[in-house]
Amino acid sequence: MEIHSYKHKFISLCMALMLTLSGVMLSTKEAKALSIDDAEVFLKQQSSGTCTLVSITMALRRKAILMGDPDWSTITEDSVKPVAWSGGLLHNFSYSTSHYKYTIGYGDIDDYGESDDITGDVKVNALASLLTNRPEGVAIYARSGHNNYNNGPHCILMTSYTNGVFYVADPANSTTTGIISIDQALKVTVENVASYWYVSNVEAVDATDQDTTNDSTDTNTDENGNVIADQTTTKIYNMNVELSKTKFVYNKKKQIPSVVVSDDEGNELTNGTDYTLSYQGNCKSIGTHKVVIKGIGKYSGFVKYSFHITPTKAKIKKVKASRKSVKVSIKKLSGNVKYQVAYRKSGKISWKYTTTTSSLKTVKNLKSKTKYQFKVRGYKNGVYGTYSKIVKTKVK
Repeated sequence: MEIHSYKHKFISLCMALMLTLSGVMLSTKEAKALSIDDAEVFLKQQSSGTCTLVSITMALRRKAILMGDPDWSTITEDSVKPVAWSGGLLHNFSYSTSHYKYTIGYGDIDDYGESDDITGDVKVNALASLLTNRPEGVAIYARSGHNNYNNGPHCILMTSYTNGVFYVADPANSTTTGIISIDQALKVTVENVASYWYVSNVEAVDATDQDTTNDSTDTNTDENGNVIADQTTTKIYNMNVELSKTKFVYNKKKQIPSVVVSDDEGNELTNGTDYTLSYQGNCKSIGTHKVVIKGIGKYSGFVKYSFHITPTKAKIKKVKASRKSVKVSIKKLSGNVKYQVAYRKSGKISWKYTTTTSSLKTVKNLKSKTKYQFKVRGYKNGVYGTYSKIVKTKVK
């Protein structure tokens, strides 16, 4: 009996320890990832037909983080599907957490083959405008049979437009998790986007019970360490943040943006009194780096903003045309970068792409007796530099 009692106590102790560790892990996960760019925010689709569902789910997760919704991680493909799916993604639906109700809307980019379908720079501007006031992103959809596209439908999340490049998250399992440039995504291009889904409205689930200002009562201490009861603090992630720059060109030196934090009335907060700044990344190498703004004093919480260090602008030294191929010679860039070579037939809108780790690239399988245009840019760690000037040549 005594041995049995000790065994019972040991099992109970192990179970309690497991529950404690589980709680620590859960609380750590909940406390993390107030940045919409963190890796755990992004999802991969569970089946081949749910790219639309997962793309808008990622937008919902990002919007929830921006709203300070502690339930953001509960927004998943499985949780959204019951209200959003009926043989395909509904054009309009609502999804609620315990804190907020999110409304999803739908729109068309073009008229599906009619004479006023938009192309080229007009379409680029139309897509870029969709991101205005929507930092969580927009789910964009390529529909087979439209825009000269017949390779099967697909949907991705468009997250930003920077320096002439659209950045996206692709739910397809065959692509990289997280933010990539649109040319790295599966199927969807600027030219073939036909329609989109977006977060059209957010409201508190119950205005009488919810703190719509996102202020919260946190425990603060005075200068002597004594607890100040009933001290209301404002979440720093509800403030307006401006970075002096979001892109720097690689120069082997540390580069960081200056930061201005202000409230809705335009009053600037004070660094060191209302918030502190820290940085993720060495802020020297080519890639994405982050500034972390953490509230102190009357402010609490933290938020992350990304900025990028890009390769220097690329330059094509020369192109040499041969039979059905062109050899592109590139001026070598510093920073151990790779190169993306873009090419198209003269007069065409769409570009084709190929990459190389060398400063010399031969583009093959071109059409004889045809004029082509070439441009090149450097890239590393998912960040792209500025394209070179376009160089033209005629294939032999």
